[in-house]
Amino acid sequence: MRSLIPARIDRLPWSPFHTRMVAALGVAWILDGLEISIASAVGDTLTHPDTLGLSSTQVGLLATVYLILGIVIIFIRRHLPESPRWQVMHGRTDEAEKSIAFMEHEVQEKTGRELPPVDESKAIDVKAGEDHGYLTLLRVLFREYPTRSILGATMMITQSFLYNAIFFTATLVLGKF
Repeated sequence: MRSLIPARIDRLPWSPFHTRMVAALGVAWILDGLEISIASAVGDTLTHPDTLGLSSTQVGLLATVYLILGIVIIFIRRHLPESPRWQVMHGRTDEAEKSIAFMEHEVQEKTGRELPPVDESKAIDVKAGEDHGYLTLLRVLFREYPTRSILGATMMITQSFLYNAIFFTATLVLGKF
């Protein structure tokens, strides 16, 4: 079976779906930033004998608990349907068709214009009922959109390293040294 769902998503102009997605990501990033700021601000204080008297190692273990919570959330999210791309990756092409049709209808209704035709050369091969997983996604991302993929990966890795590795322990390190 061939699917045009990724190409259909790429041709969509800005829509309420995109606004909801950006708002959800923004809220998640703000909450993550606040959590890291609070954790880093109290890290050094938690080592004082008149508070909890934790060791630096124990404060570091708190960061590990935060990481484990993130892994649990990722595991749960793998089993919740979301975008049509996710649905295609997991062999749910019928659900993906319904989702993208709804999004296209919503865009056309809000903008009052027809969407441009889909480029047939952008179709991907999908085996019905097969879970394609992340390796297939990575192959498509880095083959079809290498520049965008490298930029996105760089931004995510940098953000993860800076927030989770540096800012979480910055106050602890400054307080000790």
